[in-house]
Amino acid sequence: MGRSRRSTRGTRLAAQLPESGFPSGIGTPLAVCSLLFVLLAGFSAIYLTVLTGGRDPDALKDSQERVITSLAKAMSLSITADIADLRTGAKVMDLSHDRDPGQVLDDLAKGYPKWKNLALLDSANGKQVTARGEQIPMTAIPVLPKQPTVYPVVNKSSAPKLLVAIPVAGKADQGYLLLAYAPVRNPELKQEPEVNRTLLLVDNVGQVLTTTGQPLDQSAQASNLLDLATKASSRGEHGTLDGQRTADGQEYLASYEPIQVDGLAGRLGISLISIVRAPTVIVPTNWDGLIPAAALWLITLAGFVIVRQTLVLPIKALRADALNIADGHLDDPVRPHTTQEASTIATTLERIRAGLLLTRPVISAPGKRSPVLVAVGAVTGLLLAWSAGTLLLFGMNNAPVPSVLVGSSKHEASTLADAVRRSMAEGLSDVKALTTVYGNRNPQELQGLLDSMIKDQTRYRSLYIVDAAGKPVAGSGRDPLRPLAPLPKGEGISQGNTSGRLPVIYSYSPFPGGKFSAVAEFDVDHLTTMLKRAGGHAVLVDSGMRTIADTEGFLAFDQIQEPGLVSSVQSSRKGQTVSGVQQVGTQRKIVAAAALTGSASVSGLKWTLVSEQPISDLRLTGNDVAQHARVIAVVGALLSALMFGWHYFMLIRPLRRVADMAAELDRGDLETVIYPQRQDEVGTIARCLEISRQAAKKGPVAPDRPSLSLIPRA
Repeated sequence: MGRSRRSTRGTRLAAQLPESGFPSGIGTPLAVCSLLFVLLAGFSAIYLTVLTGGRDPDALKDSQERVITSLAKAMSLSITADIADLRTGAKVMDLSHDRDPGQVLDDLAKGYPKWKNLALLDSANGKQVTARGEQIPMTAIPVLPKQPTVYPVVNKSSAPKLLVAIPVAGKADQGYLLLAYAPVRNPELKQEPEVNRTLLLVDNVGQVLTTTGQPLDQSAQASNLLDLATKASSRGEHGTLDGQRTADGQEYLASYEPIQVDGLAGRLGISLISIVRAPTVIVPTNWDGLIPAAALWLITLAGFVIVRQTLVLPIKALRADALNIADGHLDDPVRPHTTQEASTIATTLERIRAGLLLTRPVISAPGKRSPVLVAVGAVTGLLLAWSAGTLLLFGMNNAPVPSVLVGSSKHEASTLADAVRRSMAEGLSDVKALTTVYGNRNPQELQGLLDSMIKDQTRYRSLYIVDAAGKPVAGSGRDPLRPLAPLPKGEGISQGNTSGRLPVIYSYSPFPGGKFSAVAEFDVDHLTTMLKRAGGHAVLVDSGMRTIADTEGFLAFDQIQEPGLVSSVQSSRKGQTVSGVQQVGTQRKIVAAAALTGSASVSGLKWTLVSEQPISDLRLTGNDVAQHARVIAVVGALLSALMFGWHYFMLIRPLRRVADMAAELDRGDLETVIYPQRQDEVGTIARCLEISRQAAKKGPVAPDRPSLSLIPRA
């Protein structure tokens, strides 16, 4: 009955004291924040739990796609470089005088061994002037071209070949068409123990031209993937297709990439396709996400009860008592409270009530009471602890790495190292061709040739001819970095320095007679661009572990220091590409290292390619869960800050201010006016205190009156 009577009193006064609605209500922050945490718990249960289980092919798909892209790019660059060599030779063919065309073709074949099958046509009538090597299939050229053009030549009885047609100037108005015919060189393929790989070169209609690696599986699934990959690559697309898991726990992947040739009309019309049969990466079902979800639900429930009991309900009760006193209902004593702020206000109201009635106040025994901030802070601390625990238990874990991915990284490093080695070896072949074909020319006469080579070949920063003392006498490109000094004897590739602003790497070859030599300085940016095909961070180091090129920017010749990287480089120099999971700094990474071997000129440099890929960057289900956990932990921390800030600035601080004013009033300050700051329950309490102050200042209620309204009655 007492509670019902309290709740009905003060309604007239309450109607005259405005209070804002949402979001200013005393219970609004608690209700909204509790709902958000319940939703976050549900989100955690879903996104930290792996319900489906089964395959996890994305990381393997990414790896295989990088492998096929690297192989196709290396193949494309090699073909483009070979054609660029031929175009360079064609530009300086001296047919404007009485040189024998046959001798010109002999010089070209000698300088560029790949192009042994050559023919020279009269561009006016298409008749053959002279030829060397195999007979060239003229049927592949429907119309004599006016610009450099490439034609694919495909037949079932032999490997695919390239037919290149380049217009060449002759005497007066006479013109020629140089035809060159050479087989397409397949990329080298190193098998991975964990992966059954078949590498196929196919044309646009799906005809298999060459096969490397394991024989192609004749299953329907492999054939279907090959057909789909062929159709996609014929449209100029690239990517990876995955098949279904087989009964023996294997899965098929088909990666495809068209072979492109830059700077020529026509299309090769061939693509590189990799069919891989690898163990399926199994992701077991787990219910781990229910643990943090249940913990958050319990913390939310406990926090709701704590904040409601220490803040929401005391303010509501205090408001009701304050309204009763301000409305003149002085019969019932003010209820005591356990928190510091509410107890201070309640004590003041009770003393005013008793003073007006000239009775003894009903005040609970004094004792140490905690501020309401302690309760809200404790709940916030629990929620922040939950966020930290979720981050530590789920967000910091690296997913287990399947062995097939480690093996694939090994293959990537080997493929990339071979591409770098081949590019540098071709650089040596270029200067050898220059000194072989044009050895009887004066260096100044080769200026146009040097300009053409710099324009067509991106691997060089400068090309020049030096005398016996090493002084440049003709050149093209940027200023040489190589010191002015005699070259080493013979021909080769050399690293010119081990300190300085930039590495100086150059190939060199002497002209007949030894008076002059051709030098080609390699562009470090070109090497860096090649390294960027790696999945992750790749570094090229010399024999002293000094950095030559780095995909993430570098200080030239900076030595690698990480023990895991150093040990991998040392192991690879024993002749085998190595890979494994290692701790590098604060991260677990897949580290792979491959020495640049297979070519005597490049092997002498004793360079090594080392790559590192953070496990957290792999597209594995475990990494997805860790990423979700990090997001959930951040959201949990933000919601905790929201809950604390909302309660502190909207409720606790205003309540403290009112409690301080009530304490001053209780100490006898009847002159200071109490102003409300907000139009909510705390503001109503402040207004009631002000009305009570005014009543206390007037004095006690007359004994013959049962009650006294402290506001004018309507």
